[in-house]
Amino acid sequence: MKRCLVPMLLSLTVLSACGGAAVPASSTPAAASPAASKPAASTSAAAGGAASAKPAASSSTANAAGKLVTVQAAYPQISAVHTPMYVAKEQGFYAQNGLDVQLKIVQGPAETASLISGELQFGDFGGNELTDADLGGANLVGIATLADVPVFSLYADKKYKTMNDLVGQSIGVTALGTTTSATAELFLKHFGLQDKVKIVGSGGTTEGILAALTKGLVAAAIVNPASAEQAKRQGFIELVNGVTLGVPLNYDVIAVSRDYLKAHPDQVNAFLKGYAQGWAYSGDSANKAGTMAAMQKYSKFPNDLAEISYQSMLPVWSGKKLPTVDPEGIANVLTFSKNPKAKDAKPEQFIDNSLLEAVAR
Repeated sequence: MKRCLVPMLLSLTVLSACGGAAVPASSTPAAASPAASKPAASTSAAAGGAASAKPAASSSTANAAGKLVTVQAAYPQISAVHTPMYVAKEQGFYAQNGLDVQLKIVQGPAETASLISGELQFGDFGGNELTDADLGGANLVGIATLADVPVFSLYADKKYKTMNDLVGQSIGVTALGTTTSATAELFLKHFGLQDKVKIVGSGGTTEGILAALTKGLVAAAIVNPASAEQAKRQGFIELVNGVTLGVPLNYDVIAVSRDYLKAHPDQVNAFLKGYAQGWAYSGDSANKAGTMAAMQKYSKFPNDLAEISYQSMLPVWSGKKLPTVDPEGIANVLTFSKNPKAKDAKPEQFIDNSLLEAVAR
């Protein structure tokens, strides 16, 4: 597990606009125009192969007329953690690899159903959602990571000074079975409080979590970096920081159905090439302007929260050359699954890093 994040993450966690800067859950970013986008020249520091910002020779994914192949990809909510996907779209990396990737928001577990039905070709959701779906009979596989650490913090009313003060109280998460829920369980297990503090769903979005905390509906909440900053401004205090806690937990993976992978390997490889280029571009600080522009287009963050978001995620992107999925993060996810099959499951059942490694060569 990479221990690459900087001290400023002590008050930050994964992102969504909040408070006065909140973006309604129904707001879907406008589609980008990858064919018109040009990759920035400052990607020379990126890793070679698929992680390079240079155009990839993958015209086989385009149709016979040379047009881009349209695929549908989703992410669960507005968050800076998804920025490499935004960048791959905005800088034209997907298009260079023959794909017109349509990005949209599909919240939480609904993504798994959309992948299974074929409505989506690529999904971006928590490692726990991937494992729970597959243990329940889905045929999905994680092919890349967005973060292998829980980039979340636990913020609480200032009257709660320690984790033990939360005994008998409740922690707000987006919904049970989501990444925020797994993070809450990780924190409670670490402090020996799993059966002493209740975890409750709070509105389905990070905005909803913060609203529940502000209204006193929950004593504490799992929040991402932008929401953490807003919580801090409102007088709430951080009790736990997921990054500094130092326990791996996969935050988000990019997944596909195994049926789609079998039927369309070229398109999966093309998507991974574009995504790896977006990851490398995002991790190069010389590309800060382009990275933040893509993030703000999709998140609508004001400049101050965008800066906080960028600084919190830059060490994640720059600290890992290739965005493969950390098996240890998936192993820890399995410990919180309610499915009895999880006890004997292995991380390798749910991920395949060989695809990304192959396109990087």
